[in-house]
Amino acid sequence: NETTHMIDIMKYAKYYCIKDCITLMDGVHKFDHDLNEVFKNANNKFPGINQYISISAIGYDFARIYGCMKDCFKLSGKPQNFIQRCVSGGRTMTANNEKQYVEGKIQDFDAVSLYPSAMSIMSGIPKGKPQVIPPNTTHEQLMCYDTFFIEINIKRLTPKSEHPYRFGQVFKRNDAGTKLFCNEAVDHYYVDKVTLMDLIEFYEVEYEFIRGYYFNDGFNTLINDFINTLFNLRLRYKQEHNPLEKTIKLLLNSIYGKSILKPITDEVKIVNNDDIIPYIYRNYNYIKEIVTNDDGKAFVKVIKPINNHFNLPQFGASVLSWSKHIMNQVMTLAEQNGIAIYYQDTDSMHLNEDDVDKLAALFKAKYGKELIGSAMTQFHCDFDSFPGAVGEIHSRKLIALGKKSYLDILVDEQGHEDYHMRMKGVPKQCIINKCKRMNIIVEELYERMYQGEAITFNLTDGCNCFRKTKTFQQVTLPQFTRKQQF
Repeated sequence: NETTHMIDIMKYAKYYCIKDCITLMDGVHKFDHDLNEVFKNANNKFPGINQYISISAIGYDFARIYGCMKDCFKLSGKPQNFIQRCVSGGRTMTANNEKQYVEGKIQDFDAVSLYPSAMSIMSGIPKGKPQVIPPNTTHEQLMCYDTFFIEINIKRLTPKSEHPYRFGQVFKRNDAGTKLFCNEAVDHYYVDKVTLMDLIEFYEVEYEFIRGYYFNDGFNTLINDFINTLFNLRLRYKQEHNPLEKTIKLLLNSIYGKSILKPITDEVKIVNNDDIIPYIYRNYNYIKEIVTNDDGKAFVKVIKPINNHFNLPQFGASVLSWSKHIMNQVMTLAEQNGIAIYYQDTDSMHLNEDDVDKLAALFKAKYGKELIGSAMTQFHCDFDSFPGAVGEIHSRKLIALGKKSYLDILVDEQGHEDYHMRMKGVPKQCIINKCKRMNIIVEELYERMYQGEAITFNLTDGCNCFRKTKTFQQVTLPQFTRKQQF
């Protein structure tokens, strides 16, 4: 308004909401076009992006169309629930689950596309239906099956090494439910064939078989060819500086996730307040909670049956086991030869720069393969660059406090420095703002926390925090603090 110099905020909001929607629509159309090109290059037809609600659904269906799941049965009920227990995500821990303070030339040694790598070398997706393993089955009889998913009691676990393993391959849970990897005997532990073979390779193991399922109808190995086709396509696009390579990267990392999707145990029904009493009479056995709002609506949380939930856990569990197999080969070889590793986060590890070539030589001698490179199953040094950085980058100091909580002080070839910081549950900007308010540098903050000091962060200081209510409203939180102590 020119006369009053006032802004019509609603008109402004409406204009930009429309522009936002148009931008999003153009993005979806471009993504649809990109995926069509990817499918075309892989000699397949893309059904269209409107058929899917997530990139995971696209990746999983792309593999299905390619034929990777042919003769493989989706599971429900008891077999699905049991095999799902063998699903274990990536290992994230500091050495010996203790805080680490290391100075020197340190590198972040990173696996190239870990999950696609696992899918490219795995035996395949087990075909046929799972069969119950007979009681009193011996280890030798187990190993005759193509693959299996079993519950065992581990009676003894002794590392095959002169040096102690600081990164265990079995885990227990603490009182908070957090996984703590260790080298201890553990009861009621769930493993598949690959995980058990890893334990036997790197430990002296005694275990008692309890129960499980086996597959013995062979494997559908098309997943190996499918992954290699996509990865080579991505490399080609990368060399051509074609942004399509990012689309393929998304696809590659999204293929197996849907196969281990957990059942949704409840859903929310929206009922008019006037109709809520009759609704309760008809559905009282299934209602968990009712919340009303001021608009005359009731939000009813009801139990959703899971007997019609089907997935392919024998696929997802195998991918995760093969990915840990790739990491175990490298990390256990390092530990057996006294090479110090300080921190692992799923597909990467922190170690001294001088030990990288030494580890590569040991790997070549034992496995006959090149460890360092840009191909799948290989590793490379992968610290992110920072503004003004010149040449190779390393970390001069690592302060690792716990899972996903660490600081690297990065240095380039000319001595320029920057921080690579993470703290679980606390955004980067909140850490920076906390340091400004305390009038200290980030390095000092992490050092104080390394000494055990408790620090309270305001998570609204640097970003907005929202809470979704039970009636699906988004509420901006005026304050949200989190106390961190290690």
